[in-house]
Amino acid sequence: PVSISSLNISSEKYLGTARLEQNALLVDSDTIARVKSLNLDVIINLTDWVPKGELLDLAENGVWQYFYGDYNQNKIYATPGYHEVLTDDGYSGTFLFRLQNQPNELQLLYESYSFVDNASLSRCVQIHWKSSAFVKRKLDLLHQLGPAQFNALLPPESAKVAFKYLPKTDQQWEPLKMTMLQAYRTFSKKLKQKIVLENWILLYHFSSNPSSILSDSKKIIPQFKKIIPPKDRYWADPFVYFRDDKHYIFMEEVPLKTKKGHIAVIEIDKDGTTKPPITILEKPFHLSYPFLLEWEGELYMIPESSQNQTIDVYKCTRFPDKWEHYKTLFDGVQAADTTLFQHNGKWWLFVNIRAYSGYPNWDELFLFYADHPFSDQWVSHPKNPVISDVRRARPAGKIFKSDGLIYRPSQNCSKRYGYGLKLNQIVTLNETEYKEVEVSSIEPLWDKKIKSVHTFNFDHGISVIDGQYQMSKI
Repeated sequence: PVSISSLNISSEKYLGTARLEQNALLVDSDTIARVKSLNLDVIINLTDWVPKGELLDLAENGVWQYFYGDYNQNKIYATPGYHEVLTDDGYSGTFLFRLQNQPNELQLLYESYSFVDNASLSRCVQIHWKSSAFVKRKLDLLHQLGPAQFNALLPPESAKVAFKYLPKTDQQWEPLKMTMLQAYRTFSKKLKQKIVLENWILLYHFSSNPSSILSDSKKIIPQFKKIIPPKDRYWADPFVYFRDDKHYIFMEEVPLKTKKGHIAVIEIDKDGTTKPPITILEKPFHLSYPFLLEWEGELYMIPESSQNQTIDVYKCTRFPDKWEHYKTLFDGVQAADTTLFQHNGKWWLFVNIRAYSGYPNWDELFLFYADHPFSDQWVSHPKNPVISDVRRARPAGKIFKSDGLIYRPSQNCSKRYGYGLKLNQIVTLNETEYKEVEVSSIEPLWDKKIKSVHTFNFDHGISVIDGQYQMSKI
């Protein structure tokens, strides 16, 4: 017997019993009658089993249940990360479904993809922390819109998901395999760290516009030339800026001894000659991602300062090396890689936000809008987070236009942090809707020594990216 309270109907009184039959949860008739009398809005099923029969009709808005895996590949599991660690998939999907009376059919309510550490099954508990917010988000929307409008915004009937449910296997050899895999991957990682240095470097390419990257990245990216820092530091998050017939690359510089980043700038000539970097902004906390914005004839910077839990704006008072704090846009928030963009009379602020302490801030993109780039009245987009996907959520550079279309670079962190780049076309951007589609994917496959790439920027004929470059410590 399974207490029906495990379905989150009541934690205070015993309502009846349920039985398992062919991986399905069935409830006796007396319990059905008692539950029906409660006039529930939603039943949240937190068991590993799929209810069937009359139980699905006992709440006005149905029975909601979490599943994990990737329904696009017909893989739906009860446990997040378990199978993905075994198969080294790099990510796991989390899906909130409304169950249907039709066999093996689900109505998708919420979809998200999270990073899976292939060396630690225990860290997959973080997926639960992240997904715990999904029910609340959908309940808030249901309360705000009402059932009719809520249902109208869901995917159409044709988008219902047919699935094959795969419970966690209990085969005796799998725990042993899991233990051996995690031990081997952890040992390999630590051994590699002893003999190999993986520092971030800069790469650049002179071209007339970024359209070549969009159309043929596999051909163009190998043409990028390297700018390699000394072995005692790394350079990442490059933003390029053109002034007085010169190109300047603003970047995060991190000495390996302190591991605390600051913002530096490198001047680069048209022939690729670079001058030594100059430190231009340093704080007691880590700084990175020096997003640049020109506004009313002045130059501003919004570096990432999530360690300080702020989104700060700095104004350039002497180019390129003197910057003064101008304003704090957000306070008390762990925000990463703030990126502003002006469109249709509004300013749009894209940023990754860490919902729970200890969880990576690679997964969820939040969107805010205002009438002014340095407003005190930023409005949260009703679809926040507009993207919940470790494969493409986190910003990776300035949003730009090419041939009249809008593109947003983003990070692909599905295999590890900053593994690759996605270039996404923004199709819809307004106060009620947001939609983007992937048009190009850049992975670190063109050079055996480059293991990751996670920033792209373009300005006045030069494109810059960064790459995690492998060098021997011996």
